[in-house]
Amino acid sequence: IKYTTKTGFLLKNTSTWFFASRTFRFPFVVGLIASTICVALGLAAERWPEFSIPSLNTTAYSSFTFLVGFLVIFRTSQSYLRFWEGATKVHALMGDWFCAVSTLFAYCRHSNAEYSKILEFQQTLIRLVSLLNAMALAELEGDDIPVPEPSALRFQLVDVTGLDETILRKLHTSKNRPEVVFQWVQLLIVEAINTGVMNIAPPLLTRVFQQLALGMTRYHEMLKFATVPMPFPYVVTAELLIVMHLIVTPVFLTAWLPIPYAAILSFALVF
Repeated sequence: IKYTTKTGFLLKNTSTWFFASRTFRFPFVVGLIASTICVALGLAAERWPEFSIPSLNTTAYSSFTFLVGFLVIFRTSQSYLRFWEGATKVHALMGDWFCAVSTLFAYCRHSNAEYSKILEFQQTLIRLVSLLNAMALAELEGDDIPVPEPSALRFQLVDVTGLDETILRKLHTSKNRPEVVFQWVQLLIVEAINTGVMNIAPPLLTRVFQQLALGMTRYHEMLKFATVPMPFPYVVTAELLIVMHLIVTPVFLTAWLPIPYAAILSFALVF
């Protein structure tokens, strides 16, 4: 989600998206349900005295609310840590691949091959690495995003149409696209060694393969964020407690406060 930090950024940048997103709509509906329960219980108690809600223990509700809050905050903190770890590794991944490509371009200055072969190698390398970045970012978006295609596949690539159409069709049907493109990059470098384009000393060229491999290793480390969810027992426990919190909060607040205050506070606590 992109936004600016200028004054009024909440209204200028996120108002339309925020209020239209499920992230807002679902809690808003749940909060309205809690407020409706408060109003219904309060009106029922006023109309039918025998339906009056007895005074309830505040300590029990406070302890229960603390437990629910602890579970929610713990999950939020884990999401926050995963977010920053993922962002850090994405930038490190791109840095590794950029350094590898930059080093290969520098090594081309040492090449004695024909200029046309060097230029063909450089242009193919740039196209493949651009495609590799897009494929990796698309996989890292995961499968839970309700869009026709990952946003990474809409990034502007470096003349991907300059690649062979046959291999692009094969890539389209492949299940492991980043790994396939990564292998193409390595094969391109090895082929450049055979043709004399890469005639730098082997110890120096080894560094390029290490940087490429390090970037791919970071990519596989980040896949856990897209494919491994929170532990199922924790998620079930947290959701059950949240549902219980939705049910008991209107009851307790209706017993303690007038109807308007109980409805407003219930919405705020459950939202």
